Amino acid sequence: MEAIDKLRYLIQCAQREGNHRFTDLLTANGLDITPSQSEVITVLSKFGPMSIAELGDLLLCNSQHPSRLVQRLMDKKFIYKEISQNDSRKTIISLTPEGEKLTAQIRVVEEIFNSEIMEKINSLENLSLNDLNALLSMQIKGTDSEIKISRRFGNSE
Repeated sequence: MEAIDKLRYLIQCAQREGNHRFTDLLTANGLDITPSQSEVITVLSKFGPMSIAELGDLLLCNSQHPSRLVQRLMDKKFIYKEISQNDSRKTIISLTPEGEKLTAQIRVVEEIFNSEIMEKINSLENLSLNDLNALLSMQIKGTDSEIKISRRFGNSE
């Protein structure tokens, strides 16, 4: 049991340390945003304007309602809210021109971070990215996280 306990804690630690590293990269590249805020920007860039509820269905960083994230990004002038043209009860959030510019900067940071991860994976002879994805996918099978991953990335490996 000790090896499986270690794996469980390693996954938790890897997530925490990865979040710290991503924060450091955002800061080093002059971006005054958190990893969670960068995810909001990335989702809006990929999927376009949407309601806060729709955004919450796509976010992986935060299991709670993303209203605070949205408000902070509005305060920083990266996103804005408007009333839906189709339903006056619905508020739609969109990227501002500043938010659209930020998207490219976030992508640069993501590429650096992803390269660091791939370098570590490639240093292991008998392990592939697909193997790791399969293992972690099994861990979240049947959960809300599995649904969100599927919405964001489809069912591909």
